[in-house]
Amino acid sequence: MGKKDDAAKIFFQNKERVADLINACCYGGEQAVSPEDISDADPGGENGIRDIIKKTALGTKYAFIGIENQEEVDHTLPVRAAGYDVGDYRKQVNELKQKNRNDPCCSGGGEYLYGYRKTDKLIPVVTIVLYYGDNWIGPRSIKDMLDMDGNSVISQFVQDYKLNLLEICNLSDEDLEKFHTDVKQVFEFIKNRRDKEKMLQLIQNDPGYKNIDENAYRMMEVHGSLKGYRIMVEDYRTEKGGVDMCKAWDDWREDGRKEGREEGRREERINTERERKNAEKERQNAEEERRKTERALKRAEKAEAEIIKLKALLAEVRAQA
Repeated sequence: MGKKDDAAKIFFQNKERVADLINACCYGGEQAVSPEDISDADPGGENGIRDIIKKTALGTKYAFIGIENQEEVDHTLPVRAAGYDVGDYRKQVNELKQKNRNDPCCSGGGEYLYGYRKTDKLIPVVTIVLYYGDNWIGPRSIKDMLDMDGNSVISQFVQDYKLNLLEICNLSDEDLEKFHTDVKQVFEFIKNRRDKEKMLQLIQNDPGYKNIDENAYRMMEVHGSLKGYRIMVEDYRTEKGGVDMCKAWDDWREDGRKEGREEGRREERINTERERKNAEKERQNAEEERRKTERALKRAEKAEAEIIKLKALLAEVRAQA
């Protein structure tokens, strides 16, 4: 994803946004998790490095919440996401084994052999995939990836792994209302990025766009193809330190119109030059045809002169005979 991936990683390092995402995706918008419940976690599991992973307090319990940013359809994603989760579980198991290595409380047999006690428990791991593309046409679970035709019996025993997939461009207005931070404005902007009139209505009617955080603006810029990010951030800085999207949007639209007019003039110049080159090529082709005709006529005239000489010579020979 490049710049888009970098922007998303920075955007979701913010604990308020992570809590908002968890509440919207897992609790239907209920404010069950607060920013104070979020803490950093090591993104490197046993099966690779995640985009983002946080440790979340859920009352007296904890859970690891991973966030994966996806721009293109990856048909291997269920296996990849499952690998991340399994890797995090394996990492927890290995840490417990290390901790239990010299623990006298470990009984004999399996607990001693494997270093994992009956009372040991793992922290749940959840991966939320944020898909920024148009429509997800890939598999949504590992079973979707399997060739199970004619194996209905075996399929009952195959363990599945389903994606927690959030398709940003297919969020309903009701879904968007579950968010209470600038995640709402960012997702709303990405969803409507191709509908300029809809975006204009949203920006004008939602006061949240009056002072957008710079990292939120960065998400809008890379996913919405806004131009001149560095210049616009400084030009439309608010007193609170954010970005006024209303003013930025108006100028961006005007820049787009100017760019469209310039593109039209540029296209006209290109077409004129193309026509000139085509006319010149036709002129050169006609000139070459004229030269070919002249050469052919000269060859014919020369051949005709030779024939006349031969006829005269033949007549002279016959006369002498």
